[in-house]
Amino acid sequence: MSAVWDADGNRIPVTILQISRAQVTAVKTPSKDGYWAVQVGIGYRKPENVTKAMLGHFAAARVAPKVKVGEFRVKDESGVLPVGTHLGQELIADVFRFRDYG
Repeated sequence: MSAVWDADGNRIPVTILQISRAQVTAVKTPSKDGYWAVQVGIGYRKPENVTKAMLGHFAAARVAPKVKVGEFRVKDESGVLPVGTHLGQELIADVFRFRDYG
């Protein structure tokens, strides 16, 4: 957590994300998986430290083995990621949408 200040001097709390080698490792669809989701892997792990099953999963997505894999459920296809998103695509901070809870 950190903070930024607006033009009026109000403090706004923010969360800082460090995104390291984030890539799309799977896109889940209702027809195949029963729900919408995007699976993202981050970091890099040596292949000898990854199970054969996960090596196959990463190979299918054409990405290097990842340290951490997470799945983000989305409401529908439009919430998956920008048009043209594909397996192996590297993600940068501008693809994330933030919700204002204030």
